[in-house]
Amino acid sequence: MERLPRRLRRPPLIEALWEARFRPRDTAVADLLPGLLFQHFAPQYSRLQRLPAADVPISAAHEDARFRHTPRLRLEGERRSIQIGPRVVSISFRRPYPGWAAFSSEIGKLVDALGSCDLVGDVTRFSLKYTNLLQSGDAPSLELLDLELTMGGRRIDHQPVQLRTEVVSDSIVHVVQIAAPVEVLLPGEAQRIRGLLVDTDSIRSYDAHTGQWSRVLADLDEVHTAAKEVFFRLLREDTLTALEPEYGGDDDERQPPPGK
Repeated sequence: MERLPRRLRRPPLIEALWEARFRPRDTAVADLLPGLLFQHFAPQYSRLQRLPAADVPISAAHEDARFRHTPRLRLEGERRSIQIGPRVVSISFRRPYPGWAAFSSEIGKLVDALGSCDLVGDVTRFSLKYTNLLQSGDAPSLELLDLELTMGGRRIDHQPVQLRTEVVSDSIVHVVQIAAPVEVLLPGEAQRIRGLLVDTDSIRSYDAHTGQWSRVLADLDEVHTAAKEVFFRLLREDTLTALEPEYGGDDDERQPPPGK
């Protein structure tokens, strides 16, 4: 693929998520940071929700690797949310995706807030995760992708499958997960939708000497472009055509409003 689509008229994206992991300066960060962010981002995120991991004592959460990067609280807005844990913060946008311009702007505001917070230390990594659900008239299968999977000489395409792999490119680790068939019930929709799930998680890591929050903003567009390349190169040409790609102009991925 020589060029990437600017946007898709029929986008399969059901959630976009940016996550940052950091070194805390205070063990109380998971309890205090939600209130600080709530003040900073209100009224866009008007509801504070306690998550199951909040029942784990904060001292244990810092010591136990299973909970260090598990959100404890969530700030909920209209089709968007911010999640906060002992060493992690994330922001997600649910379908319909507003486009990279809007999403990256919200990420930038969150990065500025984190970088100026005395509770938060250096960033250790950030990632962009995109969850897509590809639909077709027939039963969802691997035939939608530029992917061949065989086992014992038998090709697997229409059979149920779950696949996870990692691809490293230019110091970015792309975790790709594929599953079919999958049924998803989206918030605000009455019926489940069925398809082939393609989940890409593109990760940029930092060491102790390069983990300034300003680096995140400098690297954000590069990781976004790399994530797009991984996803679009995975699609067969006819699959991409069915999504009605548009080329040229600004690469802002703005999606048309529902029904357009």
